[in-house]
Order: sequence, then C-alpha cells, then structure tokens
Amino acid sequence: MPQVGRAERERAVRPPLPPHVRTAARSAGGWGLTLFSAGVNLVVALSAVGTVVALARWFLVELVAGSDGVEQAVASWLASIDPTPWIVTIVVVLLIAGGLAALGATTSIRILRRAGIARAREITWWCCGVGTVVQAALSIASGWIMTLVGLLTGVVGLGIVVLIYVVVSTLLTSLVGYLAGPRLWMARTRRELARAPAA
Repeated sequence: MPQVGRAERERAVRPPLPPHVRTAARSAGGWGLTLFSAGVNLVVALSAVGTVVALARWFLVELVAGSDGVEQAVASWLASIDPTPWIVTIVVVLLIAGGLAALGATTSIRILRRAGIARAREITWWCCGVGTVVQAALSIASGWIMTLVGLLTGVVGLGIVVLIYVVVSTLLTSLVGYLAGPRLWMARTRRELARAPAA
C-alpha cells in the first residue's frame, strides 16, 4: 500500500515538459519512428515472404514425391526459375531498409540532443524498439497471407503481390509511426527527465 502511494506522489509531482523539449520530442518521434519502422518493416516483410515461399516449395516437393512424371515436371519447373532478379531485389531492399533505420535513429538523436535532452540515444533506441514490435508482428501476419495469395496465382502473380504488399505495408507502417511516434517519444522523454535528478 505505501508503495502505491509513493508511485502516485511521484506521478503527481512529475513536471510537464518544457515547450522546447516537448516540441523536440514530438519532432524526434515523428521522424524517428516513421523512418525506423519503415526500414524494419522492409526487413520483416522480406523475411515473412521468404519463409512462406520456402515452406511452399518444400510442401510442393513433398506433395508430388513419388508421383510418376509429376515429380520430375515439378523439379524441372523449380529449376527453371531464375533466382537472380529476386537476389538483386533482396540486396537492394536490405540496403534501403538499413539506410532508413539508421537515418531515423540518427535524426531522432540529433533532434533530442539539439534541445539539450540527456540520454538522447537511450530514449531513441528504447522508443524505436517498442514502437516496431507490434508493427513487426502485424507485418509478419499480413505477409504470410499476401504471399499465400500470390502463390496461388503463379510466379508472375507472386512477384506482383509481393511488390504491392511491401509498398503498401511500408507506407502504412510509416503512417502509424508518424502518428504514434510523438506520443511515445514524449512519454519516454518525460520519464527520463523525471528520473534525472535522482540519477
């Protein structure tokens, strides 16, 4: 019971953020989570798509195993697929994803430090981690569904569906990051400032 009372008193005496700190936290969150989550979403989306494709290939091979003529036809069809465009696409997307995540984190840290906020790096990485967990889970779930739909339409259909999914999910993730980032950054910044005198 005394612990609850102490926690309530701490929240009651927690001062509001100064205007310039509030503005910096909102700006850092808007830019930071938007860019960082977009980069993370690209990696998660590719991972989800790659996992589904690998499982679908294994299932198809196991399904036709031992079938006269069918097994050889499926093996020939799989061998005829050129992986080069997919490999090039994956490398390019990973480079873009890394650049976006790094740009989001460094932009947030720079904005917070410019406002004189201590522990700018810790605030940024904590918020980026928390802010992308739920979005990553949603990306994985939707990625599995979209890839299965693409597999049903064939190789060409798979490429189109994957492209649409990656673009749309990245745009939606960025929008969510832009809307949720400011609140998350302000909350963490307020907590860090409240802890600073006791540190």
